[in-house]
Amino acid sequence: MQTDNGAPWLKEFDRLCKELGLPHYFTYPRHPKQNTYVEISHGADEREFYRQGNVCSILEEMRKSIGNWEDTWNNFGPREALGQLTPAEYSQRIKMHGLPTKNVIVLQT
Repeated sequence: MQTDNGAPWLKEFDRLCKELGLPHYFTYPRHPKQNTYVEISHGADEREFYRQGNVCSILEEMRKSIGNWEDTWNNFGPREALGQLTPAEYSQRIKMHGLPTKNVIVLQT
């Protein structure tokens, strides 16, 4: 798991990762480019989901809206960064052929 250093619940999250035996990596403070893909995803969520009025105070309706949005994001609309594949198509390609090494970033702890 990789997170930035700004979340107020970070200590609790880090504790849970340790309990579950999951490695927890941190980006450097004030370096959003280290989390580029996450930041791009959050930006798309903001523009294409939240600003479109897909917010509801009823939790179950909100869960359904988010599920529909995730389905749309992952299965429709190719992404330039993924070679014009949808995220689902890219994921399937990785499962069949492995991850192209030119796109791998090695994080050291």
